[in-house]
Amino acid sequence: LRLILLEEKTELLLSRLRRGQIDMALLALPVAGDDLHGMRLFDEPFCLAVSDRHRLAGRASVSASDLDDESLLLLAHTRYYIDLFKRADEGEFSLEMLEAGLGTGDNPVFRGMYRFALLTSGGTWQGAQMLDSGEARFVFNPIGGYHHAGKNHAGGFCYVNDIGIAIMDLIKRGRRVVYIDVDVHHGNGVQDLFYKDSRV
Repeated sequence: LRLILLEEKTELLLSRLRRGQIDMALLALPVAGDDLHGMRLFDEPFCLAVSDRHRLAGRASVSASDLDDESLLLLAHTRYYIDLFKRADEGEFSLEMLEAGLGTGDNPVFRGMYRFALLTSGGTWQGAQMLDSGEARFVFNPIGGYHHAGKNHAGGFCYVNDIGIAIMDLIKRGRRVVYIDVDVHHGNGVQDLFYKDSRV
């Protein structure tokens, strides 16, 4: 059994796992122990401590994201946007960045945000690969779900659309995808990417 964990939104899922209603899961996580602009990424000891608290000890393992290739980001985003995003990460600022949603109240600019986007997207992408290969039947990335980011802009605290990246990679492999968004906010970024695509 792999792992499903973290935060209040997962209480129902944890309950179902304990009752045996979910028989396989994966937690796809970024690299352990990082801290980017006050956003601590969940590390293995923390995840295993949470698993112990939820009576999942001995049934849990943690998988780290190893995505460091920006080519996957280009599955859901334009080269122009990714270049702006990288320049913002390096401390540059321009009106074009504001037009792309970078540097706004919802999407402040900070050093390390590009790496953060790679890591969080990598967790979702890796989870999708594990689903596709049959290695897992259920995946969860506790710091994923950035469904507001558009092809050429950030929005709603979302810099890169990790869901769009994972879905785009799956459909390029010939898969059809059912995407269900249970967030109270509309997942406009994912909708815009696939609105006219019958494969999603």
